[in-house]
Amino acid sequence: MLLVWHNPCLSKIVNKSKMGKEIKKQILLSDLCARLPYEVKVKFYSMEYPYGSEPVILTVHLLKDRWENMLDIKPYLRPLSSMTESESFRFNRLEVYEGKIDEIIDFFNSKHLDYRGLIEKGLALEAPEGMYK
Repeated sequence: MLLVWHNPCLSKIVNKSKMGKEIKKQILLSDLCARLPYEVKVKFYSMEYPYGSEPVILTVHLLKDRWENMLDIKPYLRPLSSMTESESFRFNRLEVYEGKIDEIIDFFNSKHLDYRGLIEKGLALEAPEGMYK
C-alpha cells in the first residue's frame, strides 16, 4: 500500500504548468519547515551564490537569514520508488487512520521521501544514492 499526502488546494495550484513565484515559495517553505528536524539537504541559488551552493543542510538560521535573497531553493529528496525493503516494511506496519497521519508524515520526512511529488513538479532534486545515510 502506498499513501501519498494530498492537499486538494495545493495540488490544484501545483499542477498548473506555470506556477507563480510566491506560490512556489509558499509550497516549498511549508515542505521544508516540516523537514528541518531531519537535516534535509538543499541546493540554493541566491545573490551570494548565483551559480548554486553545494548541497548544504538546511537550518532555521539559513532560512531566516537568506530566504528573501534566495532566487531558487530545491531540497534533495528521494523518490518513493527508492524506499528500501526495511523502510517499506516499516511503512506498511504503520496503521493508516486519523490519529497516525502525523506519524506517517514524520516517517516520510525522516527518510527524505518525496511524498508530495515535488521532484516531478520541478520543485525538488532527486537525491543521489547514498546522500542520506
